[in-house]
Amino acid sequence: MPAELTRAAALRGGAALLLGASGLAALAPPAAATPPDSSLGALPAGDLAYVRLLIALELLTIDFWRRALASGRLTRAQRAHARLARANERDHYGFLARVLAGAGGTPLTAADIGFRYPRGGFGSAGALLDLAIGLETLALSTYLGAVAGVATPALAGALAQGAANEAQHRAAFAAAAHARLYGDAFPAPLTIEEASDALDAFTS
Repeated sequence: MPAELTRAAALRGGAALLLGASGLAALAPPAAATPPDSSLGALPAGDLAYVRLLIALELLTIDFWRRALASGRLTRAQRAHARLARANERDHYGFLARVLAGAGGTPLTAADIGFRYPRGGFGSAGALLDLAIGLETLALSTYLGAVAGVATPALAGALAQGAANEAQHRAAFAAAAHARLYGDAFPAPLTIEEASDALDAFTS
């Protein structure tokens, strides 16, 4: 038998084993995810700048999902996604706030910042979903930029996890809006300056 066929058969057999019931169980996520370690101590100034920016971003997304849930524009299934997204954003904020506090900083809270949204952003289901996709795209691109921009490996790893979660949020609401779920093999990151400028459009 040719070597190529032997290798192909082996690959098919390996795939079948992997995709069996026990294989799928091994690939399943753990029942309770372990949060990243926020005890990072002192951080370089550039890392702290990214953490502060992401804290402001998370406060924005938490506020957005609160308003979205109160708007009455979402379906039952969309409300379930929105509640989970809000819970995720709260977890992101909690991690980032602990990192900043551990480095001797004082995290912003919802009382320290005001938010504004495009006129009519909550006026219809379509407008709300468009705004959700835009904000989650901003969050994803900001996290990706932070992953590349910070100097602390443990922090970069945690931010990469955050980026993956923001991508999940974006895909869920893109599906709800019948918009494009994905397309770019390598989604574009934002620099800290670009992300800050984009965030300024939503803050007052």
